[in-house]
Amino acid sequence: MVFLGLLLERALTGGFTHSLLIRDIADDNRQQFNTRILNTLSLAFASISVVSTLFTLYWFVRMRRGFRHE
Repeated sequence: MVFLGLLLERALTGGFTHSLLIRDIADDNRQQFNTRILNTLSLAFASISVVSTLFTLYWFVRMRRGFRHE
């Protein structure tokens, strides 16, 4: 959508050139690529956090049962 807005703006204001269009496309692709990288990294670190939390909770529950004195 951003690309279409920029394209219409350039066409209506008379500032439409081929190099500006290519630069806009490259900037948009770079932004999408950076967003995808950030999403992937955040998902990976969130998954590691959840798995380590579950493992720690399991370990504490298991240790508590192991040290119970009856």
